[in-house]
Order: sequence, then C-alpha cells, then structure tokens
Amino acid sequence: MKKFIALLLSLLLAFSLFGCGKKENDGGKNSKGSVSAVASRKYEAVFASSGGEEAAKLDANVPAIDEETYGEAAATFNRYFDDYLSAVSSDLNLNADNIIKTLKNIGADAPRITQITYEVYFESDSLVSVLISTKIGSHPEDATPEKKPMTFSLITGERMSLADFRIDETDANYIDEMLEGVLKQADKTYSPNGVLLSNEKKEILSGFYEPDEFLISEYGEYVFIFPLDYVSEGSRTGDYYCNVPTEYVEEYFINPLDY
Repeated sequence: MKKFIALLLSLLLAFSLFGCGKKENDGGKNSKGSVSAVASRKYEAVFASSGGEEAAKLDANVPAIDEETYGEAAATFNRYFDDYLSAVSSDLNLNADNIIKTLKNIGADAPRITQITYEVYFESDSLVSVLISTKIGSHPEDATPEKKPMTFSLITGERMSLADFRIDETDANYIDEMLEGVLKQADKTYSPNGVLLSNEKKEILSGFYEPDEFLISEYGEYVFIFPLDYVSEGSRTGDYYCNVPTEYVEEYFINPLDY
C-alpha cells in the first residue's frame, strides 16, 4: 500500500512539473516561435500644482528587455524608455498649474491622467516593433489613443530609423522614396471601395507621414499608421495601417526580415 501511495505521488509530481513547463512556454511569441524578449515595466507618478492640488497622473506600462540575457542591447533599449518616461514626467510636472487651471475652467475631474500602454507588433531574433498608445483625460478609457510606432534593433538596442534600412547609405532621398511607396499602397488600400486617392488626399497623407515612425510586419512590410479621423476629415474613425510591400521599395530599402 505504501509503495502504491509513493508511486501515485511520484506520478502526480511528474504531471505537475510537466504542466508548469508547458505554461512557461505560453508567453509572447516572436516570428520564429521562440519566447518574446520583451517584458512589461510599470511606472506611476502623481504631479501636484504649486497649490498642492493633484493635477496630473502618469500611469505607464512600457516594454523592457532583460539585461542579464541581452546585455548592453537591453540597457540601451531600457534607457530609451527611461528617457521617454522622463520627458513625459517633466512635461507634466512643468505644466501642473496650467493643467489644474484648465480642468477647473472646463469643469473636468482632476487629475488628468496620461495612460501609456504598448503592444509588441512584430519580433524576430534581430528586430522588435512596438506600438505605443497614449490616452489622456480625466477618464482615459474614453479617450482616443495617440499611437506611436517604433522599431528597435535587438542587436544594439537602439531605435531604428528608415536610414538604417537603406541599400545605399549615401541615398539622401530615402524619405521621399518611402513616401512614394506609401502613396502607391494607399491608392490600393485606403479606400474601402478601391477608389484611387485624390491629389488632396495624397497631400493630407503626406502631411501625417512620419518617416521614422514605422513598424515591421511578419511579411517584411514597412507599416505606417495614419489617424483616419484627420485624414478622412471626420468621415471615418480609427486608424489606417498602410503596409508597404517590400517590392514597392526594394530598389532603395532592404527587406527588413533580412536585417
């Protein structure tokens, strides 16, 4: 009987360990199927006016990389978001009096909350794209997020720019060359009805084009995000994701999957 109980306990322990191992591998995946290098880091701060009133609050959840595993690259990556949060905090601190005054004038609840979240859009062994979303308001859950695409090297930890993907490092026209790819793709995908872009619409898209704010897709596309409420002049809401196929810009840019 004792042997039976001992055997039963051994089996239960084995199944328990197996279950733990399986759960451990259920985390975020990159494009190659391995566990994500990116984890979350929480940051909170409250900013008071000169009169001592709680004017603003920062509630941030930003990406971080383990420095023991990724060394200097992780330190560089994490330092970028340290600086990012420091700049946001400094702005809130400097403007605390103006914020509390504005809230009182419009009869809004204090504090005004700046809520920052992120999602990993793409990840490989050498690149990671994250989409930073910022909501601001007394009730940020009701606010429209401002989205900021960012792509980083997991080799150096530095934020990537379009210049880093140029085939010819001396090419000074790369910003306009990518814009041509954006407008070519937008001609096909911006309108739900397949209507070609008007010259006016192209000018509006060009005005919102931020050459270094891009994501990488799992298909090797360069992805730019445009706020539909502005681009459509109020007729549509949400965001337009313009996925520029590699073949549109292959004369000037490498396939990012080959980075």
